Amino acid sequence: MYKELDDREILYMICESEDYYELMIEKYKPIVIGLSKKYLYLAKNIGYEFEDLIQIGNMAIFEAIKYFQDNKRVLFYTYVVKCIENKIKTEIRSQTTNKKKVLNESTSYDRKIPGTNEDLINFFEDENTLNPIDEVIKKENEINYINFINSLPFEVAVVYEMRNEGFTTKEIAKFMNIDSKSVLKDIQFAKNRLCVN
Repeated sequence: MYKELDDREILYMICESEDYYELMIEKYKPIVIGLSKKYLYLAKNIGYEFEDLIQIGNMAIFEAIKYFQDNKRVLFYTYVVKCIENKIKTEIRSQTTNKKKVLNESTSYDRKIPGTNEDLINFFEDENTLNPIDEVIKKENEINYINFINSLPFEVAVVYEMRNEGFTTKEIAKFMNIDSKSVLKDIQFAKNRLCVN
């Protein structure tokens, strides 16, 4: 139901009753998820989990609704997506200041490794552990992907991310309010850019 409603309609409904905030949260859930995944690597370095980024994104939607001015000739979609991304980036930046850097980068040797019952001391003593070079390559690939997405025009990046999340061309076109040809062009543009890089 919420996908068929225009943003202006939902904003009007919210003015009438705050019960309709959930419609906007549901409508922009894929964008919040996509942007949360985009910055998850950086957020994990400061102890944030995926759910934390989702909450930050949802708070940004509330703020966007509160401060959006319809007379500025900006689509609500453009405004809210920028608000979500800025809120997540600002939160990550604020937690990685020099004052907190030591705490963010420190770890305990008796901390359990996720998915195992081993602590870090036993992990480093084991000769069967993953090669550290493989870990560095994995992190570099993640950073390269983030840089690639950031190098794309905004609409192309959103379309490409949605396609990677399994959305169909028709679903992307409907959500982005563009035609299917534009979606396919954006995907091809991103693939061409990826081949050049």
